[in-house]
Amino acid sequence: MQLGEASLTAGKPREAVDAYEHALRLQRDFPRGLVSLAGALRVSGELTRAAATLQRATQVEPGTPAAWFQAGAVDFESGHAAEAIGKMEKAVALDPDLYGGRTGLAEILWRTGRNDRAASELENASTAWAIRPHPRQRSSLPREDFIDRLIIRQDLPFQHQAVTNSRSPRRGRFRNPDPS
Repeated sequence: MQLGEASLTAGKPREAVDAYEHALRLQRDFPRGLVSLAGALRVSGELTRAAATLQRATQVEPGTPAAWFQAGAVDFESGHAAEAIGKMEKAVALDPDLYGGRTGLAEILWRTGRNDRAASELENASTAWAIRPHPRQRSSLPREDFIDRLIIRQDLPFQHQAVTNSRSPRRGRFRNPDPS
């Protein structure tokens, strides 16, 4: 698993796929391994295999929010917005404080023209961020500033940025691990 994570961090998704597949040969129905493999497949552009892997992950352990989040992202990137919304909603239902699930759902809603509901999800995301910031985050943003500072970029799927000031953008945690 660690080799796969290191490969993704180094921008080598194909090597990550190989590492995760090796780990899954040792423990076939390991939910975290399945989700990680699907993420690497998604980054590699293998959306069909990623979707099949996530279907298996949600069958093995239906209570894994990360599996539902990734499944929603894959569905959206495959052009299936309605299915993506349903899966993102499932991820959020399983873990209401899941920041990435909330922002992912908000992005899909926004991109499909459901702006009022997207704004509501961003408000919920600000609460989730304040309650449970990402472990690499030194301190959470003040709740009242969160929505004003969240930029959902239109040019890249599932790229979120929390901006502290105009000179130093910080990338959010739910993004493709592409170093460029």
